[in-house]
Amino acid sequence: MDDLANLRLSAYTPRQLDIVCRRCQRIASAGTGKLQRRYGDRPLGELARLVAADGNPPCELAKLGEGCSVQPMEPPFEQWATLSDARLGNWVGWLSCDRRRASLKPAKACPGEFMADVHSLLMALPYDFPLSKLPRHLKCPECQSDHVLIRWEKLQAPAPTAPAVHRSAGMGKGGLRVVR
Repeated sequence: MDDLANLRLSAYTPRQLDIVCRRCQRIASAGTGKLQRRYGDRPLGELARLVAADGNPPCELAKLGEGCSVQPMEPPFEQWATLSDARLGNWVGWLSCDRRRASLKPAKACPGEFMADVHSLLMALPYDFPLSKLPRHLKCPECQSDHVLIRWEKLQAPAPTAPAVHRSAGMGKGGLRVVR
């Protein structure tokens, strides 16, 4: 956490910053572009105190600079990222079925996970498509259910002698379906 507090805003890659104060029980989210314009390039810990001091109502402890427990926190990747960020950051999505009903009867979700290749998604969706909206636009490859979950993970760079990362060839019966 201290590493994030000492990091300067210009070196922070996500486009959103969450600011949390456990004592006041306040939570705020702000875009990094807006923070850059308003406060300039500062360490994230100092920036969090400034945002708390300017809040509505303002935090008096943050104005004094002592005793305030406000901290910067990085939001989850899928909250702020786009498909372009996932491609450039070497992230891969794992799609799983979240079906609960089929023909008005309780049903089990399909077993296993399927790789949702970012390059394939970019063929059907724009680069600036938000990852948070992606589950609403995909269907399960096995049962074609509209209810899916996506778990994101960063691929580790392969060793120099290791083969390239394998992409999934088949995506089940119907393949990956993008719903518009």
